[in-house]
Amino acid sequence: MNLFGASLIVVAGFYIGFLKASEIRRRVAALRGVCTMTELIRNEISSRRTPMNELFSMLQKSGPKTTESFAASVCDRLKSLDESSFSELWNESVSENLSCLPQRCTTALCELGASLGRYDAELQSAAADRCLSLLCSELAAEEAKQKANEKMYIGLCGGLSLIAALVLV
Repeated sequence: MNLFGASLIVVAGFYIGFLKASEIRRRVAALRGVCTMTELIRNEISSRRTPMNELFSMLQKSGPKTTESFAASVCDRLKSLDESSFSELWNESVSENLSCLPQRCTTALCELGASLGRYDAELQSAAADRCLSLLCSELAAEEAKQKANEKMYIGLCGGLSLIAALVLV
């Protein structure tokens, strides 16, 4: 019975490590998707001058998979644009759908939302460029963290649970 309990502790420890590692992977994937989405927004605004409702409808259908829920949320909220400003709708969607991102990224996205639909295409494109540069630098930092920390979490949690199991047996 003690051996069974000890093996459960070890399995649980490794499982916790894998969960933490998968959280890091999800954050990197979400950040990569947001970078792609921001680049698409910038390109659509600067080259085609696409209206916001068409832009987010397109992003919902053919944008990055990790940002589909965000684009759908913005698209749905655009129906109530008369009641709130676009930046408020955007900020609500960011806080609901992109909460896994680092705080600097959500702040940059909120600043981008304050510019979208408000200024001319060149200023909106410049705001998207500023946001994109910060998002790309955060993505590079998160990818470096992922490489360094992913195996560490699995090893640390597994090792601690193995030590706990050895002490209990």
